[in-house]
Amino acid sequence: MNPRAAIVFQATVLVLGVGMVSRPPETRAQPAGQDSMANPELRLDEAIRKLDNDDIDGARLEYLQALRGINRDNPKLKLVEGLLQLKLKPPNVPEALLALEEYNKSPQGRNDYRGQAAVGRVYKDSRRYLLASGPLVVAKSLAPREMVNGKNVRAEITLDLAMVYHGLKKHKMALEEAKEAEQLAGGDPEIQLRLAEVALGGDDFETAIQAADRAINLYRTRIKTAPLDKTNYRALLNAHQFKISTGMKQAEKDPKNPAPTLNVALTVQQAGEAQRLLSLVDARDIGLQALRKEQADARITIQIKLFLARIEASLGAFSDADEHIAEVLRDDSENAEALELRRQLSGGQ
Repeated sequence: MNPRAAIVFQATVLVLGVGMVSRPPETRAQPAGQDSMANPELRLDEAIRKLDNDDIDGARLEYLQALRGINRDNPKLKLVEGLLQLKLKPPNVPEALLALEEYNKSPQGRNDYRGQAAVGRVYKDSRRYLLASGPLVVAKSLAPREMVNGKNVRAEITLDLAMVYHGLKKHKMALEEAKEAEQLAGGDPEIQLRLAEVALGGDDFETAIQAADRAINLYRTRIKTAPLDKTNYRALLNAHQFKISTGMKQAEKDPKNPAPTLNVALTVQQAGEAQRLLSLVDARDIGLQALRKEQADARITIQIKLFLARIEASLGAFSDADEHIAEVLRDDSENAEALELRRQLSGGQ
């Protein structure tokens, strides 16, 4: 290890170790059947898995455990160090790039998509698209087609490459990559929206609007399965807003054609409904805050629960609504509003 690398390594251990010393020993339990001293590389693999799931503290702990029994020249250390540096707030980009580039030059790193993808994304996010393209091309060629830690990494890298080509004004190449990403993970609404963005960059309004429509439908499906998840409502509204701006640009390109303008009007209407649903979820969150107030008496508690039940029923969260109705009826078995809501939820029976 050269002097520069030794200094960086010591600094990395110091930075990444901050916050761990206060953890009690019992939180440092080891996986069953595993010994970090005997299998330190397993710790590094686990650190990477936790980073994929945004478990930064868990990844840091695995990294520090691995240090106890691993050779300091092990190249995978550089991969984990670089990925961890990128997760810091704010990220330590210079040291991350130094570690990742060193890993990518190693025999192991030359055959691993992870370091190349991380470097490419750093350059992409900083809009240094020319520097980003090379590592992402290599990462795509190395990325597995199967899911990794629940993620379609090949599709994500392909879409990153599409965004890079988009930034380089290579619109045809960008669209080709974006469509390939769609084939790899067409059921992902985020990928559909990024495909729409790439298509819009090349003035391919038809592809952009079709992709935005697919994203909208996919978010609606998510909402049906998780009707109280605010994230999906916000994403749905964002997809509508993208479609509106795209439609307006299309209308400007074809000012005599009423169809694009009509489509914008319809999308504005749909966006209004999406905003209404998001407001209902916000109102429910505030209602739950009211329910937790210490001074709430029985009368106002019933009012709050009926308010929540009405909102939950309108959002399609019928089990949550029924639970609040049941709680009201336990306290007031003759409550007319609760009985009527239950009748409506049971289909008017």
